[in-house]
This record gives sequence, structure tokens and C-alpha cells, in this order.
Amino acid sequence: MVAAIAGLRPGALWGLKGDTYEGLDWRDTVQTKPTQAEIEAWVPPPPGPAPQTSVLYQHENRLRSLEGQPPLSLGDFLKNTRIPK
Repeated sequence: MVAAIAGLRPGALWGLKGDTYEGLDWRDTVQTKPTQAEIEAWVPPPPGPAPQTSVLYQHENRLRSLEGQPPLSLGDFLKNTRIPK
């Protein structure tokens, strides 16, 4: 039920006491409270492709881009590599 509410009304303010529709405390003033029928009919979206922003993915792409080039010093490699925070 929590996933359905979050999927139907992203960013809405609400609370839930228990796990039934009667326990849904709607606090949002912009979005309307979903009906029980909407919540019961909600189907999660299919999973999308895995995000390709991992450090390993970036590292593998960087290595592929360097194939056939002379080796880089560690300092040059680090200077040209984005390290996520």
C-alpha cells in the first residue's frame, strides 16, 4: 500500500496508521487523496535499466577509451577521472 500511494502521489504528505485504507491520514493540500480503488488497481512500473553511473562502470568505460594509447601516470589518470562523492 505504501508503494502504491508513493507511486500514485509522489511527494505528497500523508501518514498511515496500520495497513488499511481507513488508516490513511491525508495531509497534502496540493494533491488529492487517492481512492481505495486507485490504490488497489495500482501496478508498479517495470524496472528500468540499471543505472550506469557506478564507479566500476565509469572505470571500465575509461579503460576502454584508453585502449591503444600510451599508459597514463596515476596523476594524469586521477586528474581525468570523475570520482563521485
